[in-house]
Amino acid sequence: MRYVTESRKIRYQEALPLFKKMRNGHPAFILESSDASEKYGRLSMVGFEPILELRGKDDQCTLKLLHKRGKPFLNSAKNAFRKYHSKTKGNSLTLTIPKAAFSGEEDDRLKRINIAQIIRRLLNEYHIEEKNFMGFYGALSYNFIYLFEDIATSKQNEELDFHLFLYDNIMLFNHLTRDCSIYCTRTNKQQAKRDVISQLKRINSKAVFKIRENSLKITDLRIQPSEKEYKQQVLRAKELCKNGELMELVLSRKLSAT
Repeated sequence: MRYVTESRKIRYQEALPLFKKMRNGHPAFILESSDASEKYGRLSMVGFEPILELRGKDDQCTLKLLHKRGKPFLNSAKNAFRKYHSKTKGNSLTLTIPKAAFSGEEDDRLKRINIAQIIRRLLNEYHIEEKNFMGFYGALSYNFIYLFEDIATSKQNEELDFHLFLYDNIMLFNHLTRDCSIYCTRTNKQQAKRDVISQLKRINSKAVFKIRENSLKITDLRIQPSEKEYKQQVLRAKELCKNGELMELVLSRKLSAT
């Protein structure tokens, strides 16, 4: 199946206000640049209304259909990884793919059997040459490297190894030339054109995304490591630097809440 992209210029404006308008309660992302310069801060990107969600941790990966346009991708994963099915429920699929032993060439390490191969599979199968920006956007955790490497000392991390969304609606902002384009990637040009027009109406509407006052409540605030542990880490780092065992280190603390 070949996916076709349609794009159309829209009135230039800043990325953040459009991001707030287009996310509409759904997952969305913004990659925002600062003020324009000839070399830096030239482009910003907004993605909205993803069609598929991928969550992976250790040996398990879950794919969740968010829009019917993502069904070909979900079906492709079902067929390609049929022997790894562990749970199928409605519009979601869970795969259990144990990390296989690796003894091949170093250039083939990224092909090692593990849950990340679902990402490689979908990207390769639906690759197209024309400019469209459709793809997976999200986060890879520190532990993502352990899916491919065998490292004796591992770092415990409660976060997902990867959490990605597949976006086929992308807005690209060029702050240098002060223009903006919208890209809708669909199965045919007619549908792409219709959806571009529909999205343009949303963009040009006067509706404003409003947040009710006091609607955001933060509870169960947690900081890891504790202040005591963090100070101990700093002292240990200074000691290692003094002994020539360490040149540079960036320490941080994780802040989480519900």
